[in-house]
Formats: sequence, C-alpha cells, structure tokens
Amino acid sequence: MELQTAAQTPTASGQLNEAWTTTLTVWADVRPVSMWESSQSMQLQAQISHRVRVRYSSVLVTDFIKGTSKKRVRWGNRIFRIEGHRRRDEVGDWLDLNCVEEV
Repeated sequence: MELQTAAQTPTASGQLNEAWTTTLTVWADVRPVSMWESSQSMQLQAQISHRVRVRYSSVLVTDFIKGTSKKRVRWGNRIFRIEGHRRRDEVGDWLDLNCVEEV
C-alpha cells in the first residue's frame, strides 16, 4: 500500500500540473464501510466508501497526515482519497484512514 502526496509544479505555459509521489509504503487493511457507517458519514457531510487501517507511527502522522498537501492511498490500480483519520484504540497501535475510492 502506498501513501501518496500531491505536488503542484508549473508547466512551461504557467499552468499547474499535479504529480503524485509515494511518501510511505506500509501494510494496510482495506475494507468497504457498512451501509450504516456510510449513512452516518453522510450526516456529517463527508461520504466515505472505505476504511484503510495502518499501523500507527509518529513518522506516519508527522510526515504524512499533518502536512497541508493533498493525500491519497494507492492500492495496486485503485486510488482512495483520504477524507479523515482517527486513532483506532486508546493504546494507539492503529490508525484508520477514512477514504473515498476514486473511479
């Protein structure tokens, strides 16, 4: 699983070109959210289709999650836009990324 960050670079004509680079490669568990979770997320004005669970690390949070650029998850040929995140448990061993699959 690749965690990617977008970078804007200007073209010769002055337009911005978006390029994605892999920031981290991690093990992850990708699961579709249930119908109940999906309806709950719509009430919060954010629609999610999948939850990606990764092992928590301070590097992941400081270098990837807290940055200001756009972020996504690449899993083979599938792309997931990260809409939010939360620590899975009190111990903090896992981090859940709430995502929307891009078609």
